[in-house]
Amino acid sequence: VVGVSISGTSVSTSTGNITVVGVGGSSTGTGSDGVNISGGATITTISGSISIDGQAGRGASGNDGVEINNSQISSTTLVAIGPQTGSITIVGTSTDTTGENSNGVLITTGFFIDANVQTEVSTITIMGQRS
Repeated sequence: VVGVSISGTSVSTSTGNITVVGVGGSSTGTGSDGVNISGGATITTISGSISIDGQAGRGASGNDGVEINNSQISSTTLVAIGPQTGSITIVGTSTDTTGENSNGVLITTGFFIDANVQTEVSTITIMGQRS
């Protein structure tokens, strides 16, 4: 039971921030991710920041706060557009201590992340916790 699933599609804005927040449900199966981004999905902003925050649910295994697979996340701020933001923050928490392979943040095959600001003041932050 996934909180937010973005798969095979694009989420984008030319001006503004993108925020994705998800909380996985509880099940007896696997994959109760807070946020799951996969299948070639892209999340892009031209002038803003991207924030992804996921809290895993409970299940047998594979309950990740944020799982990203074969997808792209990018934030580009051009000097001519305005304030230099462009940061990307990914925070994931897994509290399932009974299951196996449960991660705060799981990043796997084919993932590309890019924060590009012409003044080079952008940041990429990835924080994961399993408690």
